[in-house]
Amino acid sequence: MEILLKQVIPSYFSADQGNGSDIWNNELCLKKGERIHIVAPSGSGKTSLMHFLYGLRNEYRGEIRLGGKSARQFSAEDTAIWRQQHLSIVFQDLRLFPDHSVYRNLEVKRILQSYRDWE
Repeated sequence: MEILLKQVIPSYFSADQGNGSDIWNNELCLKKGERIHIVAPSGSGKTSLMHFLYGLRNEYRGEIRLGGKSARQFSAEDTAIWRQQHLSIVFQDLRLFPDHSVYRNLEVKRILQSYRDWE
């Protein structure tokens, strides 16, 4: 699976706000297993990018392709399946179990999903 961003930029950015960015208004391919670190100043769109990729928001120009399919064509069910099978997110306000590692916190979703499938 891969995530492809093609000329993506938040629709509320001004015309020059994405200039100099390695992400905004560029083509970027994220492949399964890659570790990507995004370091940027406050207000540059890090949280917006995560929300776009996770399907929480869609106010962007350009195209995001998830596994070869345009994210804009995903139904609510498609988005839920994509999240379940391919993407986890640790929110900025750290909704974590404090006694577990970050890895373990991400695994909780996968582990609990197997119980939900029994229903």
